[in-house]
Amino acid sequence: MSLSNSFLRGMITASLLALYLMLAVGNSWSYEGAGRTRVHVDGIPPHSGEAAPEPQAMATGGVMYYLGNRFVAPMDLSFSQGVLVVNGWTAQAASKTALPGTPSSRSRNRGNLDREVLLVVRDRLARGLGRVRALQDARNLYAASPLVCSAKGDSTAIVVIYADTPGQKYVKLFPLGMPLHDPTAEEIALKAARANGDRLRALKSHLDRGGLVLYTGSRVQYIPPLESSAVDRALTKLLSGGPITADEDAAISAAVPLELRALELTKRPLVPAAGAK
Repeated sequence: MSLSNSFLRGMITASLLALYLMLAVGNSWSYEGAGRTRVHVDGIPPHSGEAAPEPQAMATGGVMYYLGNRFVAPMDLSFSQGVLVVNGWTAQAASKTALPGTPSSRSRNRGNLDREVLLVVRDRLARGLGRVRALQDARNLYAASPLVCSAKGDSTAIVVIYADTPGQKYVKLFPLGMPLHDPTAEEIALKAARANGDRLRALKSHLDRGGLVLYTGSRVQYIPPLESSAVDRALTKLLSGGPITADEDAAISAAVPLELRALELTKRPLVPAAGAK
């Protein structure tokens, strides 16, 4: 009997442990397939020097108007180079128009001085000389520059007045815990991936509850589930050039501010995302 009881206790313990592990990792899984790595938006796995994975999520409810294009669940949501992808479709790349002129010499010179001061602060902190010494040397460097007519500081910031704009004060902040080096490309990519994961979580959560999302790229609007059906009907008619009822017009007016109507109610072409099948 004791052996049987021990066996049963062992099986129960193993089952509970397995359940715990499933719950613990259930929101942080990944798999590889179709030439890409899929990472659940609730967690980004440990990174090992490879390109940061783009987060993805599957919305099982709701409706999304992406640049005026209607998508219904299920929706495979992801980001590619910071741009939303829905079921393999994404926004067209913006045309790169060269802007006339270049940054002014004033901006370049001030930027170069700021960079030089930043390197000095990092050097002093890395050598263990403390914040007082670091910011004192930074203030002295600003004050010694012919670009500056005044530089005063404390333990967190330096107030700079430039010689060519004597009526303006520029506050240079050096917060506690500031990094001692520029972020690496990997760190920048991971930060972007986490930010995109947060955006996907918000989209998925709202859509799964039956809500409606208006996504223009520069603006995201979440329509509550109780209002989504009326707004969806009105948008479908308006985008196809048809008339709408008074109730539908009221729903659109309540959901979409007048100044944003043209942006929300304009259908723009989407293109297949890179790597989409």
